[in-house]
Amino acid sequence: VRNPAKAKKALEEMEAKEGKYSGKATILKVDISDLSTVKTFVDEFLNLKLPLHKLILNAGIVGFLQWEPSKQGYESMFATNNLGHFLMTKLLLPKLEETAKTSEVRIVILSSA
Repeated sequence: VRNPAKAKKALEEMEAKEGKYSGKATILKVDISDLSTVKTFVDEFLNLKLPLHKLILNAGIVGFLQWEPSKQGYESMFATNNLGHFLMTKLLLPKLEETAKTSEVRIVILSSA
């Protein structure tokens, strides 16, 4: 998530409405437009030693009015909608392949176009 505080609040609201569940939610911060945070996110996820069954790539922005650079100097819409998703997929592919040896896995890429 981009904003861990908002994610924690949403999780608490869901638990209050639906009740506690037997699973565990872990909130990890990532700004998909900043490739360094994508790498950090992947490292943190891999350190959890969990399987990866589904990779859902849903971040996206639209920017028609002005050009803005990402942290690495790429156009921010391209960095967010393409480069971040590509890097995350590339870095998590070995974990998906490992998980696929024992269960089904999927990569889902969404857009709002």
